[in-house]
Amino acid sequence: MQAVINVAIAPLTTNPALWAQNPQQSRLVDELLLGMPVEITGEAEQHMVPVRTFYGYTGWVAQGGLLSTGYLRADALAPLYTQPCEQDQEKLRAAIAQAAKRYLGTPYRWGGKTPAGIDCSGLCSMAYLLCGISIWRDSELKEGYPIHPAHVSDMRVGDLVYFPGHVALYLGNGEYIHSTARAGDNGVVINSFYPDSPLYRPDLPKQITAVGSYFARREAT
Repeated sequence: MQAVINVAIAPLTTNPALWAQNPQQSRLVDELLLGMPVEITGEAEQHMVPVRTFYGYTGWVAQGGLLSTGYLRADALAPLYTQPCEQDQEKLRAAIAQAAKRYLGTPYRWGGKTPAGIDCSGLCSMAYLLCGISIWRDSELKEGYPIHPAHVSDMRVGDLVYFPGHVALYLGNGEYIHSTARAGDNGVVINSFYPDSPLYRPDLPKQITAVGSYFARREAT
C-alpha cells in the first residue's frame, strides 16, 4: 500500500517497541519529510508502521505521520523530480554544490536531513535530491544507485568523498562540505584538503576510502 508523509518531519526508526517506550533510546535512521511517498510493507505494531522509502531505506514511522487516504495540502504534493534539474553537466555540478551550501551552519544530528539538524549522508543525499537525483542515503557506495566509483585524481565539483563512516561533497579547489560532529564544528562546515588553507583539516585527507561520482558512468558511455 502506498502512503504519504503528512507531518513536517517523521522520524524513521528501527525498533517500534523501543520507540513507543522511549523515543530517545531508539535509533533514528532517517527523517521523512512532508509530502514524501512511502510504501507500507507490513502491519502496524505499537502504533508504528513499517515503510520503505522511494530511495530504498526501510524502518518504522508513527502511524499518525502517514496518510493513505484523505486529504493533504496541495503544496505538499509538488512533483517529485525524477530527472536532474540541469542537463548541462557543469551546471548540474554547480547546482548540487549550491544545494549543499544551503545547509551551512546547520547543526549535526544523527539521522537528520533538515535545516533543524543533519548528518553527513543526509547532507549529501539532500543536495542531490534537491537537484532531482535520488542517491543512497549512507556513507558508502552502493550498487544499484547512481553514484559510481571514480578516481581521486578525477574528483570534481559535486562528487562525493568517502571516509570510514563519513561522506563529504567536493566543492572544487581542494574544498569540501560536510556535516561533522567534531567538537568545535558540530554541524555543516567547509574544510580543505590543502595544508596551506586556513580551512585545512589534517585528519581526513589521509583517510579517504573512495570517491563517488554521478557523472563517472555517464562520461564512460
